[in-house]
Amino acid sequence: TRTLVSNLDLQSVLAQIVRQAAELTDMEKAAIWRVDEERKLLRIVSSYNLGPRYTQHTLGLGKGVVGLTLETRAPVVVTDALNDERLQAPRELIAEEGYGAMFSVPLIVGGRALGAISLYSAEPREFTQEQVGLAFTFGNQAAIALENARLFEEVRDGFETKSLLLQELHHRVKNNMQTIASLLTLQARHAKTDEAASLLKLSAGRIAGMARVHDLLSQENVGSTTIGAVIEAPIVVDPTFSCAG
Repeated sequence: TRTLVSNLDLQSVLAQIVRQAAELTDMEKAAIWRVDEERKLLRIVSSYNLGPRYTQHTLGLGKGVVGLTLETRAPVVVTDALNDERLQAPRELIAEEGYGAMFSVPLIVGGRALGAISLYSAEPREFTQEQVGLAFTFGNQAAIALENARLFEEVRDGFETKSLLLQELHHRVKNNMQTIASLLTLQARHAKTDEAASLLKLSAGRIAGMARVHDLLSQENVGSTTIGAVIEAPIVVDPTFSCAG
């Protein structure tokens, strides 16, 4: 549990869960099935020792052993895979994958079913109550780790999107300010009086200074800077600016 909850990378958490579930229960193969609400199906999102063809297998919601596990919120055991009608996988696919028995436990968090862990044995067999109970308990903890990782990923993705939008907004504001400052400088060069030229240059300098402060406030520590940084920052107004350029 400590290992799982200390990790917030979703793919890494999935790989840890499926491997540790197999090791804890002494099973040869394992898979994590997740509910895909958009496509209305169950699909394997991480596996341990399963072949590529089997990991592409999907189930409709409520179908098969995994669907029954999620519906009942309880473990479902299959002792003879090739002869159990509850399994929806084609029998040739089961034979190709080479498992004779399996069981599934749900991944439930906050009353919501995230999916299930399925564990596979090479030969038809009975499973001990301890094996199934251990997997069920582990599934409860794994579901919490999965939800934490998913929420962290959503927050991270949202933050990255907002950061890109803020950067684009920053560039547009800074560029517009610099354009205005350059236009004022250009106008000052064509002013008819020294007083007008002086006022235009003063305005250009002030706007260029605002652009530089905006630039400082938009860097790593967004929204904060120091007086020293403002004083030392060079203020550049392009004297060669032209409307054609």
